[in-house]
Amino acid sequence: MIRDAIRREMKRGGQVFFLHNRVKTIDMMATKIRELVPEAKVLIGHGQMDKDDLEVVMHAFVKGEADVC
Repeated sequence: MIRDAIRREMKRGGQVFFLHNRVKTIDMMATKIRELVPEAKVLIGHGQMDKDDLEVVMHAFVKGEADVC
């Protein structure tokens, strides 16, 4: 289901803003998404990141440099 939704959005030239509710396991979820959709560029951002690092991630997503964030 997740793979199909991400691929559908990418096919139409869009991006996916994926929400995961645990910072502790966000890296595992990103790895799972990368396994499901290896052609997708996946970035991670969360509220416990350094604000400058988070800003870099969010700007990259807004500029279209990632498919999933």
